[in-house]
Amino acid sequence: MSRRPALPLLAALLVLPNLAAQSIGTVAFDGTGCPRRSNAIYELFTGGTFDLSQRALRWSPNGEGAFAVEDSTGATTFLPFGDAHPGSTSLNEGLQHHTVSAPLPLGFTYPVPGHATGYDHVTLAPKGYIVFGLAQTSFCCSGSSGLPLILAGNPAFAVFGQYLMVDPVWSPTGTIWHATDTVGGRQVAYFTWDGVNDSFEDPPFSTTCQLQLWDDGACEMIWGSVHISHRPVLVGWSAGGGQPDYGPIDFTTDLPFDDSYPADPLTMSTAFAHRPTIGLPFTIDIANVPATTSLAALLVSASSADIDLELIGMPDCSLLVGSTFASIPIPIASPTTAITLDFFGPNSGAIAFEAQAAVLAPTINAFGVATSNRASIFVGERDPVIVTATGPNSSNNVTTSGFWKIVNGSDLDIVGVRMDWSTSNSPLTQDYRFDTREPNMADRFDGGNSTLPGCGGTYRLNSDVTTGLDYAASIVSPCDPNARTGWVGTNQVGTGMYQTLDFAFTSFEPGDVFEFDCDTDGNPSTGDDMVGLEVTITFANGSVRSGHLEPVALWESRVDL
Repeated sequence: MSRRPALPLLAALLVLPNLAAQSIGTVAFDGTGCPRRSNAIYELFTGGTFDLSQRALRWSPNGEGAFAVEDSTGATTFLPFGDAHPGSTSLNEGLQHHTVSAPLPLGFTYPVPGHATGYDHVTLAPKGYIVFGLAQTSFCCSGSSGLPLILAGNPAFAVFGQYLMVDPVWSPTGTIWHATDTVGGRQVAYFTWDGVNDSFEDPPFSTTCQLQLWDDGACEMIWGSVHISHRPVLVGWSAGGGQPDYGPIDFTTDLPFDDSYPADPLTMSTAFAHRPTIGLPFTIDIANVPATTSLAALLVSASSADIDLELIGMPDCSLLVGSTFASIPIPIASPTTAITLDFFGPNSGAIAFEAQAAVLAPTINAFGVATSNRASIFVGERDPVIVTATGPNSSNNVTTSGFWKIVNGSDLDIVGVRMDWSTSNSPLTQDYRFDTREPNMADRFDGGNSTLPGCGGTYRLNSDVTTGLDYAASIVSPCDPNARTGWVGTNQVGTGMYQTLDFAFTSFEPGDVFEFDCDTDGNPSTGDDMVGLEVTITFANGSVRSGHLEPVALWESRVDL
């Protein structure tokens, strides 16, 4: 990082004033700042990738309101379980496979990290979760569905967050046990999933694992025989309450992991409606500036980067910009501050650059520097393409409601749009998928209908772009071999479900609006839950723009490209 107070980003960019006309641009934020205390420590295993079989993890409170996690394989063993053990309870959820237990006593008060008071009861969600206090009455299911629940609700552990089920048909011998005991003078409560199966595996395969809660705040997770299912599996901890989630770790490569950071990450943001404009000041807000900060700067580059800085003593920090051609001093006003940039230039010109904030704070880590997320800033003669997810539910048949809407505000024809959940920048939505089997919404569409089973229409009633969509003969839609629908789903994860949708257009002209609706699986599914979706726009001249949806209002997320 350059620590000299360089002048003027303006000199490095453009210095020709022209205030008679205004040219507007876009700003998009990406990546994550540091340091970051994780309010959730977890790994989300995609189908078939679970690698903790025959292993154990120890979670120890670290005094910083979080946990230190280490591999305790060989040092931790299963405690006894079964009806013969004092205090044991056999829990068989029968066919009501989403229900949760009544509050179960621990026999002591567990000191939950990050919470002023402890808990003496937990709710058992048989899908592989322990929730402190009272959980919602329905708690489901595989890792990608359970993650939003434990992030938003009460504190919780997931030992094997999966679509587990105990019932006479699928798992006649599987049992879930709860017991309390005193071991070596310490009180302990433990929960054992013994031979429990994925409810949709045929033939069924069993999984056995155990979670132990100790009166000093420690937690042990132990896995015995584990069936690696095709479904996502969630393992980890969340302090709940809807606090920021900074993404997963890898329990195989990242341990020991000690979440002892004293602060939330350095973060840049701006009001969504505030777009950089030639001739007007543009302000970037910077939050979570450490109290020990003595110097701060905005690093500016023509290119982006992604360089892990752990090797120089900055764990969880990354350099997200390339070679800097300017560093602008930031006035320090801990814990929040701002920097204002003035853009000047000819109306026909354009400015594009990457920026990242960095602060000198000696106590923050070994190197004494923290970095922010990255801002990709464009200003010039480029009107945006606006992509919006809006509405109370992505699967509804109310013709007055929206869902996906694309407005071509550019001066170019759009020839292709890609919407991709697999490249989402939000861990909560990376497993989301488009469910294109929506025959009950047929009244909403006036184009793109397929007569094949399970393949309804794709384009919303009264959308400006409903006809003239045609793929090359070499591209075939799974729902329409004759390419009548104008879309192709890829990254298939189920019948009629895709992580990526591609639209091809022969006539999506400037000023046109394209709307469509198909269910987005991965509850919840309102417009403001679509944050992170990556959208890529391809124009007739071959140029491409891409970005990720950001929250803007209730039931709405949006990106300007």
